[in-house]
Amino acid sequence: SALAQWDKIEGPEDLEDLIREGYPAAPLEEIREAVRQAGIKKRLEFKVPVSTSMEPGGVEVTRYYCNAPQGGIYLLTKKAQQGAPPREAVEHILTYSLWDATKHINPLDSAEVTYTLVFKHRSNPKAAIPYQEALLADITNDLVNNQAGMLDSRRRVHAAVSALIDHMETHDLVKVKASIPCTGFFEDPEGRLYHNEHRDLQVTRPKYSKVKTRRALEALHEVLRFFAIGGRVEEPGAVDHALVALYFIVVGPLSAIRKQRGPEVKILLLHGVPHTGKTILEKLSSRIWGLPENKTVIGAAKLTPPQLATHISMTTYPLAFDEVRNALASPGIADLLKSSTTSLLVKERIRVREGFRKQSFYAYAPVIMSTNFLPDLYAGLHERLIPVEFTVRHKRSEKEAKDFDKYFQEHREDLAHIGAALERLFMKRWDRVRDLALQADQVKAGYEILSLLYLEEGLPAPVWLREVTARSELEEPDPVRIICDFMREDFMRILRQHCRPENIPLDWDQRLNDLKAKNLLPSYVLNISPKRITLSSGILREVARKGHELPGGLQGLQEYINACPEQTTKGVCDTYKKQKAVSMQREVFYAYSAAIDYQDELRNK
Repeated sequence: SALAQWDKIEGPEDLEDLIREGYPAAPLEEIREAVRQAGIKKRLEFKVPVSTSMEPGGVEVTRYYCNAPQGGIYLLTKKAQQGAPPREAVEHILTYSLWDATKHINPLDSAEVTYTLVFKHRSNPKAAIPYQEALLADITNDLVNNQAGMLDSRRRVHAAVSALIDHMETHDLVKVKASIPCTGFFEDPEGRLYHNEHRDLQVTRPKYSKVKTRRALEALHEVLRFFAIGGRVEEPGAVDHALVALYFIVVGPLSAIRKQRGPEVKILLLHGVPHTGKTILEKLSSRIWGLPENKTVIGAAKLTPPQLATHISMTTYPLAFDEVRNALASPGIADLLKSSTTSLLVKERIRVREGFRKQSFYAYAPVIMSTNFLPDLYAGLHERLIPVEFTVRHKRSEKEAKDFDKYFQEHREDLAHIGAALERLFMKRWDRVRDLALQADQVKAGYEILSLLYLEEGLPAPVWLREVTARSELEEPDPVRIICDFMREDFMRILRQHCRPENIPLDWDQRLNDLKAKNLLPSYVLNISPKRITLSSGILREVARKGHELPGGLQGLQEYINACPEQTTKGVCDTYKKQKAVSMQREVFYAYSAAIDYQDELRNK
């Protein structure tokens, strides 16, 4: 056979010549097929010794795991005794044999090893089972539990496949690749930028086109016009809140490189009034970079630390977590987020069911978070944030919102050409882009990279392209001010409904007395006495409707009230008229209302 001649030659070409000499009448196609089959068998047909032992009577027993294209994977047992012919027994393990193997090693963690393997059926090589960059334990577990053709009753699949791969590695039959299990931008050891794509997150960016890039940047202008206060992007400050997010999105994919080289990568926090476009900015990131929204805009109402760690180790592109008010107050998530701003390795856990394997999680992705209600933040998280507040000034009419949503959907494919142009810029001008990306202020870095893109494309800078200063500290809302502002406006609304303007008293002391005397108290005010205002939990529900959720419930509100210098006698969260209530001295309310101009109060809004 052709395989029997293999040791006489140096390569397939020599074997073809050798067969021609021995079989001059054989068709060329048959000869070449014989050479091909011999090459496959030479590479893939092998046996790996497992154990050798002696049985009573001087019988030597040797066991091998075998791989054969026409035989599958099996256990071969040989018994040899002096003076007797050897005996062989075969126990089939898989009707598939191992045809190809690639070993992937994470250059950031050499202990993180995955395999790409291909198994083919012993009687039908076209029937293949491929595995892409998976743990060996996961591959063998799938073979045992999910695939047909598993004949092993003694659960030897993992041991056999592991032994075969070890043999192939020893004989240089396994390709070895440095592969980070993540989609995004990285630097190689020589400092060259490259884009790595992992199967868990596929990028769908189009090819670069100069014409389509210009069209995409025009669409971006329309997106920003929607966010601009009054629709005028040229007005200073009119679109700053959206620009902070846009610049964060532009530099975002380079965040893993930033952290490897030192600069911090802060978290973008979009917070404030509902229905002001926070989620649109999160989707804008996915559309610019050509990423599936279902994997990059994530509902975070019930987010857990392991889930967060899994998400941010999947990509270097920005990930958005929507409605994070519960997550931001979670110690586990807060600690992980704090670590993610400066460190790549953020979490490790031991997989007990996988032989106590240590699994590592990396914070490759920059994080965008959004919330309507801003809760009490976990200690130390404030300084890790780039906060962007959305107010009622950023709201649009229902018609404007519907028209924009239609435009945004129609141009979703166009916006991905911005990502294609940015990728080209990153690769073409990496030395320059790296210098810009590594500056301490990542919002400024995004602004300068986007400015460079317009220059590279030969386009004039648009009127909205300006440097903005992102807030570095989150201004904590004052719960007492929120409560007093709401009551002041609500009290005035009630007085206007029931009194002529000229009959509304000028001072708040008399106004409170009138509300009590005329039985005009709103439902959340249980009583107004000469010294105190008593409030029920209804006040918390009322301010929540206005977009403010106060931390700590009534008990927390009472503590905030007691901290005011005007609250000379500390109140107690207690029961009043069978309802849980807090008490506020009138002087506290007066102090928060004194600076409001009376004419402004009377003016109808």
